[in-house]
Parts: sequence; C-alpha cells; structure tokens
Amino acid sequence: MTLRVGRALRSGAAQLVTPVGVCLYLAYALLFTVFQSTVYGLVSRLFASRSGSLVLTPVTSPLGYHASYPVYALALAVTGLGLVSLTVVLTRAFARGCQHGLPPGVFRRRAGWAVFHFVVGGLTVALVVAAGTLLFVVPGVLAYLGMLFTQFYIAVEDAPFPRAIRRSWRATAGHRLRVLALVASFGVFSLLDAFVAVFLTNRLFGLVPFVALEVLEVFLNTVVFVFSMATMADAYRQLRAESYVTD
Repeated sequence: MTLRVGRALRSGAAQLVTPVGVCLYLAYALLFTVFQSTVYGLVSRLFASRSGSLVLTPVTSPLGYHASYPVYALALAVTGLGLVSLTVVLTRAFARGCQHGLPPGVFRRRAGWAVFHFVVGGLTVALVVAAGTLLFVVPGVLAYLGMLFTQFYIAVEDAPFPRAIRRSWRATAGHRLRVLALVASFGVFSLLDAFVAVFLTNRLFGLVPFVALEVLEVFLNTVVFVFSMATMADAYRQLRAESYVTD
C-alpha cells in the first residue's frame, strides 16, 4: 500500500474540526501563548539597560510581561513541560482518531515515561538531522524524513526512543518521496498562514491593541501545527497498517 498524501491531508483537516481537535487546539494555543509571552518577557529583561529602561530588540513584543528571573524560569519549565505533555496527548488522540472524547489512557498511560522519551528522542533526532545537514544537506533531509514518525511510536506504541527511531525508519522505507511531499505540504500551509497573519495584521493595525495581534498570530501558527499533527497521525496509521514493523 502506497502512502496516500491526499487522504492524510483530508483526514487531518477533518480531525482538526472535531470537538476533540478544537479543544486540543485551543488548549495548545493558550499554553503556547503563555510560553511565548514568557520568552518575550525574559529576552526583553535580559536586554534591558541597568537603569531599567527597555532596549528594543528583534524579539521585543508587547506580549511579554515583566517578572523576576525565578518566575520566568518556573514559567518556562511549567509551560514547556505542559507543551510536551500536550503534544503526547495530541499524538495519541489523533492516532486513535478520537473525535468526541478522550479515553483516560490518552492522558495517564505512562505519561512521565512518554514525556521523557519524547524529549530525549526529539533531541536525538534533531542532532542526527543537524549532523546530516552539515554533510551536504541531503543526508540531513533523508534522516528527517526517515525519523519523522518517531514520536508516534513513542506515544502510541510505548516504544523507547531508540526503538521508535528504528521503527519510523523502517516504516518510511519506500515512501520517502511521498513523506517529502507531505512535509512540503506543511510548508505550503505555513506560508499561507504567514500570508493570512500579515494580511490581518495590516487590516487590523490601529483598530485593536497590538498585543491582540500578537495573540492572533500565535493562534494562527498553532492551527498549522495541530493540523500537521493530525495529518501525520493518518499517515502513521497508513504506514503501520501496511506492515507492523518490529525490531
């Protein structure tokens, strides 16, 4: 069975507008807004002068807030952990095709274990892709395509990250061009999202507070992320249905 990119995209769009998809999208967007606000506030403070006046930097944003360094550290830790945990939930829910409710196992099943392997596995994949990219780019692209579904094998099948990487690599063998087309489609949607964000910003500038435009941009970016996750979930189901990959 060949990976059907069109089917995956249609399934991702359909999943996004289900009650589960909408709720998970809103939860992720709100949490990411807090995370982004914390990053902006921290960077602004780091670049502030000794007198306390704010120095404008490329990342200065009205979305940021003023706080002490311990508060920033705590907020980054909590929101960062929350985003990873929510990504695990997204992965499991979309892979199971949940539409109207989430079974308890989506939240509680080996939650800490999954988060740990998500983080370590993600860092491992990033390092491998970066190393491959330094070797004339192509090896990095191939590594990225081959390990794209690592997080699904971790979250859905409880595979440790080394095994998840191997399973993703084997599952995508023979489908790399179609996986590339899938990833390219995400790039197209990201460009469309950026165009919409710029258009709305220009239209609404001066009519609403600038901080509202910043929040709107975060919510628009989150649409692409959640849609990509839902689309990859269908692609994962297709690849897994073709042949159950074992060690």
